[in-house]
Amino acid sequence: MKSVFKNCLSKITTIIRPKKVLLIFVGDLVLESLNEKYDKWRKECDMLFIHTDMSQSIMYQRFKKLEHLYIGDDDFRNTCGKREFEEGRSYVEKNFDKIFNKVRKYKKGKILLISTLRYSSACGITASIFSELCMTGFQVSIIGVKPFKFEGIRAVHNFSKAMEVMRRNCQNNIEIIETEIDSKEYIIISFIINKIIETIDTKIK
Repeated sequence: MKSVFKNCLSKITTIIRPKKVLLIFVGDLVLESLNEKYDKWRKECDMLFIHTDMSQSIMYQRFKKLEHLYIGDDDFRNTCGKREFEEGRSYVEKNFDKIFNKVRKYKKGKILLISTLRYSSACGITASIFSELCMTGFQVSIIGVKPFKFEGIRAVHNFSKAMEVMRRNCQNNIEIIETEIDSKEYIIISFIINKIIETIDTKIK
């Protein structure tokens, strides 16, 4: 009974007095940073995972303070990374009211959008959310991860499209983590995850 009461109290407190920072994650690589920083970030920030892949949602259920928002197809197909840039943008357009309802209480706070700008639909989703929130008057910054060299021309093209759209709206609030490396080794991925963590920690101070 006590745990039920505590959960209810926690939800009410979050609605009435949200934390001053909202972290929005798009893409699985950025979510891996939670393995190291979840306990710290959940005390300082609210966290939202926006995705088009139900299997990803299941993978990250262990992070109880990470809220999930699915904006993919109604039949729950695995759409992560398999759609085009424009389709990613259409997911945001179709679900913007749903997204806006999640973030509107942070109008006077700070929003950090953290995204791997590699996959086609993720690039479209990220660019659209960032642009829409900027135009609606939110204090939003983006921490983006540039594609790895081994991911090929298409990933670079998607990244360029996303950057072009975002720079039109808020050039100064974009920070990109460079990945000028040609290796899939875990030590390289670990380096990128650490860079994501460092950048987030700097911005939420």
